[in-house]
Amino acid sequence: MRECSPADAAAALSNGDWTLVDVREPEELSIVSINGAVNFPLSEFTERFADIPTDRTIALLCHHGGRSAQALAYLASKGITNTVNVAGGVDRWALTVDESLNRY
Repeated sequence: MRECSPADAAAALSNGDWTLVDVREPEELSIVSINGAVNFPLSEFTERFADIPTDRTIALLCHHGGRSAQALAYLASKGITNTVNVAGGVDRWALTVDESLNRY
């Protein structure tokens, strides 16, 4: 599984090189979300994955990295391999990229 740091994901997102897909559930997004991320909750992922833009690298994000790793494996099973897991998830993002973000 390919991983990247939150800082690498933030840089690629700001350059428009990657799509950031947050697989957390809506109630988690109400606590903290990352600007520019699109939400495809893991609970709906198998039904909605075809709507994820695949024209660039897909960076997958969750709270700590476990659910996004599951989503990455699912995409790989469907032949979508231009993916990367954001190691440490939104929690590490809040610690290393944007300290103004809420943590839970």
